[in-house]
Amino acid sequence: MEDAEIVQRASVKTIEGSLVLSALENLEKEAPSVGKISDGDLAGEYELVFSSALVKIPIINGFMPNKEIITFDLELKRLSLVIETLPFLPAITIIGQDLQWDPEASRLTYKIQPKANSKPRPPSTWTVFYADEGVTSQRMPW
Repeated sequence: MEDAEIVQRASVKTIEGSLVLSALENLEKEAPSVGKISDGDLAGEYELVFSSALVKIPIINGFMPNKEIITFDLELKRLSLVIETLPFLPAITIIGQDLQWDPEASRLTYKIQPKANSKPRPPSTWTVFYADEGVTSQRMPW
């Protein structure tokens, strides 16, 4: 099975997390998308379904245990992440301002909107290494 197909199947959680992680690592090494991902490929709404940080956690196997929807609005220069945890708790919304997309470097940069009375945070940068058929993959520095 091709790496891109494995990543596509991850979006519906029908594949082993270790295979998804391996495929993502291969796609990142190949980096065929650097400089080739357009605004149209990236802009829009995505559900976050997989995190390499969760691969070794039993049962979760890399797949997100909650629902997280991220929206990249390149025209408004805004990123929003809505996190739903439990049905009886309100969703958490995180806003990224000054969203910048550099297609030549395949890099997103944004600033998290600070909470009242808190210090501004430094900008966050993600490298986007795959975007196809409504699926996108990024490397976020931790």
